Parts: sequence; C-alpha cells; structure tokens
Amino acid sequence: MGGVSIRIAVLALALGLAVPPDPAPAQSAAERREQLAQIRERMSDPDPLMRLAYLEEYAEAKDQTVTMLAVRYALSSDDPDLRATALRLYVASLESLDLEVELPDAFHAAYPPDSTDERVLEAKEREPIFAFVYGAKVIRLKVTNFDFGSGRLEVAAMNGLSELDQQFSGEGQVRGTTLTVNARVQLSGGGRSFEPRCSFILTPGSDLVLSGEAACQTGPTYPNAKVSMPMF
Repeated sequence: MGGVSIRIAVLALALGLAVPPDPAPAQSAAERREQLAQIRERMSDPDPLMRLAYLEEYAEAKDQTVTMLAVRYALSSDDPDLRATALRLYVASLESLDLEVELPDAFHAAYPPDSTDERVLEAKEREPIFAFVYGAKVIRLKVTNFDFGSGRLEVAAMNGLSELDQQFSGEGQVRGTTLTVNARVQLSGGGRSFEPRCSFILTPGSDLVLSGEAACQTGPTYPNAKVSMPMF
C-alpha cells in the first residue's frame, strides 16, 4: 500500500469506515491470451458432456468476449448437441430479435419503386411486402418468455408500438440450430399500413450473424424478404 493509500486507510479507520481493498492487478495481455485460448481447448474437449458443461459456464460469464467466443466455437462444432445448446443459450439471453430486412434484387427489378405500371400500383396497395420498400427496415420482436427445456419462446412484435399489445403476440421454437417464429406484425411505409402474420426461419452462422427469411405477404408469387441480425 503506497503513502496515499495508507493515509486514506488511517482516515477511514478514524471515521469508523470500512477500508476498501486494493484493486486487483490488471490482467496482462499474455494472461488474457491464455484465458481466451483455453476456451477453444475446452470447447474441443473429447468428452461431449464436458463440452456442454463448459459452454454453460461460459454462457453465464459476465465477460462478453468469453461468451461470444464460446458460442462461436460451439456453433462451428461438429457436435449437433453442442450447436443446439449454444443456440438455446443464446436465445435465452435475448431481450429482443431486431431483424434487419432486405428485399432480393429480383423483387426490386420486378417492382421498381417509381413504376407507374398498373400491376405494380395495385400490388403496392395490397401486399405487406411493399412496406419494406417504403418504411419498415427493421422488425423488432421482444422475447417475453423462453423455456429452455422445450425450446419454445413467446414474442411480441413492437413495430409502431411503445408497449406490449396482445394482438401482436406470437410464438416460436428452437429445434436444433434453427429458430422459427410466427407473429402478427404492424408494418407501415409509404402512407400504407399492414398487419400481416409473418413467419421467420433463422439460423446462426459461423460469422455470428443470425439470418434467414421472413414471409409477410399474401401473394404466393412474391419472394421472401431476407432478415438478419448480429448475435453480439
């Protein structure tokens, strides 16, 4: 304890206060590297039950880098149980799914936004998918409940809402490394508003991006929208 620390300790004792402990020494870069390298080793343990135990331990860590690396290694594993558990642990930690929406090039080519074609104009008035063209770029699904054992989750679509509304609730399921969700969503754009039921099929990638497709339209000839969100 240095001179300043000694004076603080004496003053604290005189006032009847608890003496704060000295801060723990900072972790060196070499120590940090060893800690992070150990994650890969543990997630490659020959015992599948140990791999699962390590994954659960890392999922509860307050260090986001540690959790991120553990989930990444688990998702790239050839162990299907480890990959499935990694996705469930990830979903269990979520407050919401904030899915960025992107329409395929084929859609933009078939339905240009400045078109005056009657077929296109009629479709714009009728089909929810056009809300993605004129306004809705993100779909936010608040996770209200998740049962780890069954993989079942409950969600509430929050687009255009400041609080939960039961009519925009939905449910989903984690099976293996696939997350499916179905919910009624409020979509607005270009002066139009739609309230379709949307279905989402999402899978995690080795790049730690959750991605897939969303079907929110009634017309069977329209392509699905692409959706994605960074996992961390």
